[in-house]
Amino acid sequence: MVRLGLGPFQCPHNINSGLHAVLLAQNMCQKIGVFGLSYDEKNAVGGAHFGNKAHVMSKKHDWGFDTLVLRVLHLAKQSGLCTA
Repeated sequence: MVRLGLGPFQCPHNINSGLHAVLLAQNMCQKIGVFGLSYDEKNAVGGAHFGNKAHVMSKKHDWGFDTLVLRVLHLAKQSGLCTA
């Protein structure tokens, strides 16, 4: 991402499990469809998790980076991302 001129990003401790699954599927499958994740950073940092505002999302992830990866994969037509 940095080579594309994007960033800087905070140094995350890890990427979220959903993004791990997307990257694994990307390596295993010719075509993937992603549902339930968003490439809109506002949704990622809003604090709610699965619509539950009492569940605060981890601060150990760089949500901006995670959402950017999903957006780049979608725009590069490497994944179908349902955002509706």
